[in-house]
Amino acid sequence: MALNDSNPPTARPTIGRTQSVTTRRFIHLFGWLVGGIILQFMTLPAPAVTEEKMRDVLQNHLRPHPRLLLPPGAGNTLRAKIAGDPLLKKIAENILADACELLPQTPPTRQLVGKRLLTVSREYLRRITILAMAWEISGDRRFCEKATGDMLAAAAFTDWHPEHFLDTAEMTAAVAIGYDWLQNEMPPGDRQVVLQAILKKGLQPSLKGKPWWVNAENNWNQVCHGGLTLGALAIADVEPKIAAKILARAVNNLPYAMQSYAPDGAYPEGPGYYEYGTTYNALLVAALESALGQDFGLSAQPGFLQSASYLLYATGPTGRFHNYSDCGAEASLLPAVFWIAKKNLDPSVLYCQSQFLEKRVGGTSSHPGNKALEFIPLWLEKDFAPAPPETLDWVGQGTNPVAFFRSSWDRKAAYVGIKAGSPSVNHGHMDVGSFVFDADGVRWVHDPGMQEYQSLESAGIDLWNMRQTSSRWKVFRLSNHSHATLIIDGALQNVSGHAGLLTSDLGGISPSATVDLSEIYSAQANKVVRTFHFENRRSLLISDVLEGISGKTIRWQIPTLAEAKLDGPQATLIQDGRSLTATIISPKDGSWKISDAAKPRAPFDAPNPGLKLLAADVVAGSSDRVEIIVRLSPAH
Repeated sequence: MALNDSNPPTARPTIGRTQSVTTRRFIHLFGWLVGGIILQFMTLPAPAVTEEKMRDVLQNHLRPHPRLLLPPGAGNTLRAKIAGDPLLKKIAENILADACELLPQTPPTRQLVGKRLLTVSREYLRRITILAMAWEISGDRRFCEKATGDMLAAAAFTDWHPEHFLDTAEMTAAVAIGYDWLQNEMPPGDRQVVLQAILKKGLQPSLKGKPWWVNAENNWNQVCHGGLTLGALAIADVEPKIAAKILARAVNNLPYAMQSYAPDGAYPEGPGYYEYGTTYNALLVAALESALGQDFGLSAQPGFLQSASYLLYATGPTGRFHNYSDCGAEASLLPAVFWIAKKNLDPSVLYCQSQFLEKRVGGTSSHPGNKALEFIPLWLEKDFAPAPPETLDWVGQGTNPVAFFRSSWDRKAAYVGIKAGSPSVNHGHMDVGSFVFDADGVRWVHDPGMQEYQSLESAGIDLWNMRQTSSRWKVFRLSNHSHATLIIDGALQNVSGHAGLLTSDLGGISPSATVDLSEIYSAQANKVVRTFHFENRRSLLISDVLEGISGKTIRWQIPTLAEAKLDGPQATLIQDGRSLTATIISPKDGSWKISDAAKPRAPFDAPNPGLKLLAADVVAGSSDRVEIIVRLSPAH
């Protein structure tokens, strides 16, 4: 089955040139309501799997060790696969080199960073999976013994910090994979210690009380159930009763989070948290398949297997994400996408991943995410040379609609990423109506991205309070004051508002997208509509129409790292030997100003090295209607 291409579902309305604004708003509202109703019915959780039924499945279908993710025959199968593929040989060499680096290193101690053990859990996951995979592909006992030592070190912790259960889940995943993959090589006494740690420090704490994440609609659901599923499957032959309880709970509740992928695969928390949530979602499903021969219908949840296209199109030609919400800019290698591509028989979604993989095995990538090689041999198909998709545009609806347009799949292509939706979405920013723009190998319009959580929590910011009055929105990077969107009279966007997205001419010469921002600025204007025209797939024309704003000042802005030369309504941006012209077409008396956004605005804000804000202030005066039109034109 091919992944979703750039064509929208037939039910999605498009904007015709002759439609009035009123008609478009009606179509949007009608489509949004009907789509929401359909979405609810499409993504209801799968039929319940009882603990009794799960015990029966475990009794009759549980595979012997190793059963987590590995193919039958494990080491011998992998070695034969690697021997017949030059790229896999390079990957194996890199894994072995990483494992050799770990041999003299002491495993981390139980040390919290703020309220989290997460850094430690993730380091154990990295270490154990690298070492265990190195053992599988080489048979070198040094790696097996080192991985066993790391698991014993983790087992000796007083606990795996269930107060912040992501920490526990990721540590459970780490130790479960090592326990399963090295099952037949570990001394019996060590094996028993590790098993008891999985049981008592991973699985049992999850059954105390009623954890909020069990049926959450965000990445916590995926990560917690994912890590626990690996743990339960690893020890299911010894502890079938608790394993059945953990597995039935995961299968019944994971669909609450998987609703986020519907209908197209766009992940509402942004590309960064797509990587996190989808990694554990894929590990969970792949482990059920490898251990039990079935996934209980989870992979068929709407949008899930189409989501690899979302990640592909959310990656600009500069190798940077459209990094809305809590997301870093640099895209990286993601093994879960290889699993999806293999399941769908669609290598085109790996086009950008192939470039990241090339950099990783060639030793030219320093991005920490690009260290994730150890799962690639499981899912990489032979003769890996994916061609780019045939389509250039991709639109995803759902809670946080997005649109991505590009001129080609060349690294110097023009590219625009457009964001609608709401600030209230998990990990959301006040970035509704914002965009990024790449051309000629340069990212001209930036998103400042996330700020590290501990830096804000330690400063007393109520970071996870999403209410309008929360101190969260005082953080520069999280408010609309840092994004390529509008600011009216210096006010914040409306947290409870939602902006729909309509597109037209997808696949055509000049695709466009319209975002109705009226709810987002409901306290400041009667109507706000922003339209993007990707003119001849080269220049970007942004048109904003605002009504009910007499006497107010509208700031139009873009964050950029470029140097700027200002001349009234025209600004020339210069970066990396390239240039781009930003022209204010309307109002005719508009003029640019530029300010330094590098220094923190408040003591809790992080610095933004090199960042500037190119802005124009438009005063509505007595006019009740204002139109702002700006064209961004890369030099030819």
